[in-house]
Amino acid sequence: MNASKKSWRRLVLGFIAIYLGIGLSISFAENLWGAATGGLSAFFLTGSLKDDALLLFWWFIVPALIWPYDLYWAIYHKVFR
Repeated sequence: MNASKKSWRRLVLGFIAIYLGIGLSISFAENLWGAATGGLSAFFLTGSLKDDALLLFWWFIVPALIWPYDLYWAIYHKVFR
């Protein structure tokens, strides 16, 4: 593999790592805030492993992947409310 392919791969992997790091940080903060204030959170135990996994996936992993969309709508509703 030549140097340009390695640098391209390193750039893409770095972008993915930063993107997921930001998303997981935002998702963790939102879910921690929800748990601390008695709101909705992915950190609640539902009584079954299947339901816990679904809750973690839909309320923690999915928001971490789509955080730019979530951020856009949060700003949009704050500005044009």
